[in-house]
Amino acid sequence: YKLVINCRKYFLIRNYLVELNQSGYFNNDKLMKSFYKSFVIEASIKLSRQQNKFDEDIEVVFKLRENHNILSTVGLFCREHSMDQRVNNPVLANALLDLKNYTALELNDYLGL
Repeated sequence: YKLVINCRKYFLIRNYLVELNQSGYFNNDKLMKSFYKSFVIEASIKLSRQQNKFDEDIEVVFKLRENHNILSTVGLFCREHSMDQRVNNPVLANALLDLKNYTALELNDYLGL
């Protein structure tokens, strides 16, 4: 999957996922553990040579199994956690909503809706 997202938002989500993983949040969830590994560890960031600001939109490439269950799980995770972070960290909440919207679009494409 290719996600176009603001660099700052990507690293906010990434750091939040690392924090949750370190606390053991993903230990019993195979799908979220798979997403964590793909998004945090194996993802690649593509920057063009012309970009002079690191905080612009970037392309993040990560791989997930072609499976509607993982897209649904990630979308629900992002939705729930964005609501939890709305007061404490609104920028993270908006980043999670961006990721949720992306997974919803991919799920629609996968299901042919």
